Amino acid sequence: MPQRGVEIQTAVEKGIRDSCALASAATLVDTTGADSFSTFLSSGQWEEFRQVAEDRRLSFIQGLAQSVQLWLDTCPAPDFERPSLTRRMIVCNQKGGVPPPPLPSARP
Repeated sequence: MPQRGVEIQTAVEKGIRDSCALASAATLVDTTGADSFSTFLSSGQWEEFRQVAEDRRLSFIQGLAQSVQLWLDTCPAPDFERPSLTRRMIVCNQKGGVPPPPLPSARP
Protein backbone atom coordinates (compact mmCIF):
# COMPACT_ATOMS: atom_id res chain seq x y z
CA MET A 1 0.00 0.00 0.00
CA PRO A 2 1.42 3.39 -0.85
CA GLN A 3 2.39 5.66 2.01
CA ARG A 4 -0.36 8.14 2.87
CA GLY A 5 -2.42 6.69 0.01
CA VAL A 6 -0.19 8.39 -2.58
CA GLU A 7 1.47 6.52 -5.43
CA ILE A 8 5.19 7.26 -6.00
CA GLN A 9 4.34 8.64 -9.46
CA THR A 10 1.99 11.22 -7.94
CA ALA A 11 4.46 12.08 -5.16
CA VAL A 12 7.28 12.72 -7.65
CA GLU A 13 5.04 14.84 -9.89
CA LYS A 14 3.91 16.94 -6.90
CA GLY A 15 7.46 17.26 -5.57
CA ILE A 16 8.72 18.47 -8.95
CA ARG A 17 5.80 20.88 -9.38
CA ASP A 18 6.35 22.35 -5.88
CA SER A 19 10.12 22.49 -6.34
CA CYS A 20 9.80 24.32 -9.68
CA ALA A 21 7.50 26.85 -7.99
CA LEU A 22 10.14 27.79 -5.39
CA ALA A 23 11.92 31.13 -5.86
CA SER A 24 15.32 29.43 -5.73
CA ALA A 25 16.93 26.01 -5.41
CA ALA A 26 16.52 24.14 -2.16
CA THR A 27 19.43 22.90 -0.07
CA LEU A 28 21.71 20.47 -1.91
CA VAL A 29 20.94 16.80 -1.30
CA ASP A 30 23.81 14.32 -1.05
CA THR A 31 23.40 12.12 -4.13
CA THR A 32 26.74 10.32 -3.79
CA GLY A 33 26.29 6.79 -5.09
CA ALA A 34 22.69 7.42 -6.10
CA ASP A 35 21.16 4.84 -8.41
CA SER A 36 19.42 5.82 -11.61
CA PHE A 37 15.78 6.71 -11.20
CA SER A 38 13.10 7.32 -13.74
CA THR A 39 9.43 8.09 -13.66
CA PHE A 40 6.79 9.28 -16.06
CA LEU A 41 6.01 12.99 -15.83
CA SER A 42 2.80 14.57 -17.03
CA SER A 43 2.72 16.52 -20.26
CA GLY A 44 4.96 19.58 -20.18
CA GLN A 45 6.39 18.83 -16.74
CA TRP A 46 9.65 17.39 -18.07
CA GLU A 47 10.32 20.53 -20.14
CA GLU A 48 9.58 22.80 -17.16
CA PHE A 49 11.75 20.70 -14.83
CA ARG A 50 14.60 20.65 -17.36
CA GLN A 51 14.47 24.46 -17.75
CA VAL A 52 14.30 25.12 -14.00
CA ALA A 53 17.22 22.74 -13.34
CA GLU A 54 19.24 24.46 -16.06
CA ASP A 55 18.38 27.95 -14.72
CA ARG A 56 19.46 26.86 -11.23
CA ARG A 57 22.57 25.15 -12.62
CA LEU A 58 21.54 21.81 -11.13
CA SER A 59 22.10 18.35 -12.53
CA PHE A 60 18.89 16.44 -13.23
CA ILE A 61 19.60 13.97 -10.40
CA GLN A 62 20.15 16.89 -7.97
CA GLY A 63 16.94 18.58 -9.11
CA LEU A 64 15.04 15.32 -8.76
CA ALA A 65 16.59 14.65 -5.34
CA GLN A 66 15.61 18.13 -4.13
CA SER A 67 12.07 17.65 -5.46
CA VAL A 68 11.64 14.31 -3.72
CA GLN A 69 13.19 15.70 -0.51
CA LEU A 70 10.75 18.62 -0.62
CA TRP A 71 7.84 16.18 -0.92
CA LEU A 72 9.17 14.06 1.95
CA ASP A 73 9.60 17.16 4.13
CA THR A 74 6.08 18.43 3.43
CA CYS A 75 4.41 15.00 3.63
CA PRO A 76 6.10 13.18 6.53
CA ALA A 77 5.37 9.54 7.23
CA PRO A 78 2.38 8.99 9.51
CA ASP A 79 3.18 8.21 13.10
CA PHE A 80 2.71 4.61 14.11
CA GLU A 81 3.93 2.51 16.96
CA ARG A 82 7.00 0.52 16.04
CA PRO A 83 7.67 -2.79 17.75
CA SER A 84 10.48 -2.75 20.31
CA LEU A 85 12.05 -5.80 18.66
CA THR A 86 12.18 -6.04 14.89
CA ARG A 87 12.46 -9.26 12.95
CA ARG A 88 14.46 -9.39 9.75
CA MET A 89 14.02 -12.12 7.18
CA ILE A 90 16.62 -12.88 4.55
CA VAL A 91 15.59 -14.79 1.46
CA CYS A 92 18.14 -16.17 -0.99
CA ASN A 93 17.54 -17.68 -4.40
CA GLN A 94 20.03 -19.90 -6.15
CA LYS A 95 20.43 -19.05 -9.79
CA GLY A 96 21.09 -21.70 -12.39
CA GLY A 97 19.08 -24.60 -11.02
CA VAL A 98 20.14 -28.11 -12.00
CA PRO A 99 23.58 -28.41 -13.59
CA PRO A 100 23.65 -29.54 -17.24
CA PRO A 101 24.40 -33.20 -18.01
CA PRO A 102 28.05 -34.05 -18.70
CA LEU A 103 29.21 -33.79 -22.30
CA PRO A 104 29.58 -37.08 -24.15
CA SER A 105 33.14 -38.27 -24.23
CA ALA A 106 34.98 -37.91 -27.50
CA ARG A 107 35.59 -41.22 -29.30
CA PRO A 108 38.65 -41.71 -31.48
